[in-house]
Order: sequence, then C-alpha cells, then structure tokens
Amino acid sequence: MQKKWNKILLEIKADQKDLVPAIVSNLGSIGIDEKENIFEIYFPFQDEAGLASKITKSLQQFNIEANIIGSDVIEWEDWHLQWKDGFVPIPLTEKITIYPDWEKSHQDVDIPIFIKPGMAFGTGNHETTQMALLLLEQHLKKSKKVLDAGCGTGILTIAAIKMGAEFVDSWDIDKDIIGNFNENMELNNLKQGYVLNIGNVTSLKEYHYDLIVSNIQKEPNLKLLSTLVRNKCTAPIIFTGILVDESEEFEKRVKDYGRKIIQQLSKGEWTAFYVN
Repeated sequence: MQKKWNKILLEIKADQKDLVPAIVSNLGSIGIDEKENIFEIYFPFQDEAGLASKITKSLQQFNIEANIIGSDVIEWEDWHLQWKDGFVPIPLTEKITIYPDWEKSHQDVDIPIFIKPGMAFGTGNHETTQMALLLLEQHLKKSKKVLDAGCGTGILTIAAIKMGAEFVDSWDIDKDIIGNFNENMELNNLKQGYVLNIGNVTSLKEYHYDLIVSNIQKEPNLKLLSTLVRNKCTAPIIFTGILVDESEEFEKRVKDYGRKIIQQLSKGEWTAFYVN
C-alpha cells in the first residue's frame, strides 16, 4: 500500500468549476474536497513539478483558468487527520446517514453507514455516491444479488447489505483501496463472508445479478453496459459518474443497446441513471 500522496490546492473561478472533478479524475486523482473556490486534490505520490504541469495543461485545454496556490505531501498516518475536521454526519434520506468512524450517535437511524475517510472517493460527500445511494434505497429489494462495480471504499456495498441484499459482489481495479475497504466493512460489522475482487469487472464470464450499481466514469460505464448486453444480462443498472454535459450522449448509447432509462437524477455537475 502507498505510504504518501500529493495534495494540491487549486483555486478556480466560480463559473469554471464544473468540469474540474472529471478532469483531475482522468489525471489519476484519488480524492477531492471542494471549499468555496478552492479544490483540495489528492494524487498518488509523484514528482510535484510534473504533476502541477499536467494539471495546468489539462485545465487549459478546456480554457479553465486556475492557480495552484499550495501543495503538500501527505503521509499515511496523517491522511485520516486531513479529513477529520471537515467530515460530519451526512443525512441523505430519512433512513440513511453516513457517519465518520469516530461518530457514535446513530440510534435513531435505520441505515447508519460508518466510513473511515481514506485514500479514495467514497466518503459520501461526492454527488455521484449520494445519487447512487438514493437510487439503491428506491430500487433495491431484499434478498437480491447485487454487483458493485467500482466499489472504492465500499460505501455502496455496505449500504446494499444493510438494505437487505442477499449478497454483494464488490469489484474495483485499484488494489490500493483494499485496506480502506476492509476497514469500512469491519466498522459496519460486515467483514465476515464478503470479499473484495480486484480486477476488471468486464472480464466476468457470467452476470447472474438482480441489480448492478456502477459508480465509475462514462466510458467504463458504457463498456460495462456493452458487456452486460453481450452476456444477455437483463438486470437493472444504476449508473453514476457521468457528467451532466455527457448525459445526452450517454442516453443515446443506452438506447442504442436496447435498454431503457427509467429514472434520471442530477446533482451539481453530475448525473445518474436507473436503466432497465
């Protein structure tokens, strides 16, 4: 597991912020926190000057004016503390609240989800995660088999299990999330019997699931959809990680594959779909 990361502080004009999360994600960002017009962006440790150059050039391609106003190297033991001050319980619905691991007051919540802030998206602060949770609550029925594609910290896996899923098959391509995933499962008393699979979820030979949730990006989402259609999997799918600006193209591609969009949500610059 990695022992340190780069933290970049990026100042962006208010009217140019929308595309920034997607751009830095494509550069390999593993976490982002927005505070007014300042983004705190985390990357796997690398040459600081080269990283700054990559960020600046990528933003310039979209005519985004940005200033890198600070940078730092975060050690493993400091990561949790970096998030602690700003991470408070997040009530999403009447049933679901996301808690940091140090929070204990959850007696009145049907589905408390405990997360130790780690080195990946999935603390519950990101719009894509929140929309996926809302759609899971609306559409997941008890005793069903779920595929969590791009599971990250495990937040959607944990939610599905607590909502009554028979089991959840959790997949991600990043081996660095293993420790954080397992830690979050233990925090929610769900470690035993659940395994994290590291690899490409489109390499599976069979897709015998009742519901699939895929919180990744547009192109990997479309590749997964193509694989499901080719394997004659008719399970409904929750897709998130798609920018609002990409939604029209995504809708067209979904229809081209013969699937139907039943529900669409938007939050910030992101959108989510429930596809049948």
